[in-house]
Amino acid sequence: MFKQGIVTAYGEALEAKVRLGLTTIVFTKLATGDGEYTGDLRELKALVSEKQRFGISSLTVSEASTVRLRTVIDNNGISSGYYIKEIGLFAIDPDEGEILYSVIRGIDRKLDYQPSENEFDKATMTLDIFVKTVSAETATIMSGSGAAASAEDLNELDLNKINVVLMTKDIPIDDRKKRTYYLRVTDHQTVNITDTIKVSPNMGLKIL
Repeated sequence: MFKQGIVTAYGEALEAKVRLGLTTIVFTKLATGDGEYTGDLRELKALVSEKQRFGISSLTVSEASTVRLRTVIDNNGISSGYYIKEIGLFAIDPDEGEILYSVIRGIDRKLDYQPSENEFDKATMTLDIFVKTVSAETATIMSGSGAAASAEDLNELDLNKINVVLMTKDIPIDDRKKRTYYLRVTDHQTVNITDTIKVSPNMGLKIL
């Protein structure tokens, strides 16, 4: 279990720039560690004892000023297990580069344990973090981070809503709809109808 997160001084400075319309927030990664810190968490620029880093799997706006960040944590490459005492959320500042946006502390005697690969092979855990920000509607996550998709996110995909359009003439890109496959007929051939259907190798659809 974890305490409420604390936005660092760097995170507050980034939020101030967002309020002025100078930038939007791009969350980049999440890190876990086993370090302990008794001072002002707002002063931190990095975790005390970082152990692992993970990409962010998905971002969902849950309320007008709140986003849910979902991350899949695994134990790949962990030779020694540890208790997760600190979690860091990172973001991009247009002037500073990547910053430690906020810090979350674990609750003593209720800490989550991250096992080593020898203790538990391929252990995974889905972690949701809710972040209040002035730019929930425009907040994004960094793409290409290699983050794993959670089972929950995969279940939320509605593959039945993918449409297929068969085109006899090209449809401009700007006029095409999202979640739609466009197939274009490039050739026609007339065949005699019999009890057995045979397909010539020169027939088919070319996907453009």
